[in-house]
Amino acid sequence: MGKDVESQIKEVVDHYQKYDADWIMKPGERKKVVEYLLYGYSATVICDAITGMFLSEFHSGKNRDNAVWTGFHYVFREHNFDKFRKLAADAGQAARLKSERQARKEDENRKRNMERKDMASRHLAGFRYVNEARKSMDKGSGGGMVE
Repeated sequence: MGKDVESQIKEVVDHYQKYDADWIMKPGERKKVVEYLLYGYSATVICDAITGMFLSEFHSGKNRDNAVWTGFHYVFREHNFDKFRKLAADAGQAARLKSERQARKEDENRKRNMERKDMASRHLAGFRYVNEARKSMDKGSGGGMVE
């Protein structure tokens, strides 16, 4: 088996262990990963399916029996694989949209703050101008006293 396949298997194992640190891949599970890699799925796609499984409320225990079905073999059930990938993609899209909204809000706040600073700066400059004008008037008229 080529090193590329081995590195992809390691990527899948490392990703699953983010959710279940004690898990160790069994030979049958390794074979399933290799099958999917040979089908043309990348390690990234398999990792997306794993993420989707852990995002699934049903598989995470929010079901009638409160049973948790997040075993590695559940990822590779034919009816689950694409469903899990879609869950991960939807969650990723929602996160991107939330991130984009947050970035827009931060940009708006930054612009608003810059406008406020600019307005305050212009106000301060006007205040300085008036004070300088008063000082020069006071000097020119002898203290402002008219005889």
